[in-house]
Amino acid sequence: MASDSTSSTTQTPSRPPQSGRRIYWLLGLLVLGGAVLLWRSGPREPPVPQEQVTEPPPPVPVPTDPSLPAPIAPRPVELVERELPDGTVIRVALPGVESELIAYIADVGRPVDDALRFTLDRVGFERGSADLSPGSAAQIDNLVAMMKAWPFLKLQFVGHGDEPGSGAADLELAGQRATRVMNEVVGRGVAAERVRAESDRDQSPKAMSAFQYKDHGGIDVRVTAK
Repeated sequence: MASDSTSSTTQTPSRPPQSGRRIYWLLGLLVLGGAVLLWRSGPREPPVPQEQVTEPPPPVPVPTDPSLPAPIAPRPVELVERELPDGTVIRVALPGVESELIAYIADVGRPVDDALRFTLDRVGFERGSADLSPGSAAQIDNLVAMMKAWPFLKLQFVGHGDEPGSGAADLELAGQRATRVMNEVVGRGVAAERVRAESDRDQSPKAMSAFQYKDHGGIDVRVTAK
């Protein structure tokens, strides 16, 4: 007996060809690339402006008078202690006029030189007057201490004015300044007969040091006996 047998055949779904898979990958890459381009071409924050640094203009050269002494650069001041023959200890600048003056006074073999002057480098005056500038007292105190340590020491103070060669008024101002320093020394206990004061009669610019002319006059010290 023959029976009709129905044979069922299970069909497996077919896979897309290899070329179709490549198209999918290309489409995906195109979409990704487009997204990257859109992100990169989108709005961005403006760059922060950098501060411009401008250099200062070069200094304008100041015309100088060739007949006047050239300005001097300030020297570094180092204060050191010096002991005087009577045991008094003073603080002097190094380098400074006190150290030079002490060496000259202490050199007993060196005779008195009337032409030798020591310019007080820390004694100054207000312009147009005999009023001492702030800070002048320290050097005057040192001079007083030296005169007390050397009882035979005698000094002469020579004053300078503000404008060298300007005439009698400036010469009178120079004398007033020398007298002011002399009175300060006497007022600190030095006998009046040991000090003198005068104005520098040679008030030409070439005869004055750069410090004196720059700092509204100045005071020179001359040793008359030691």
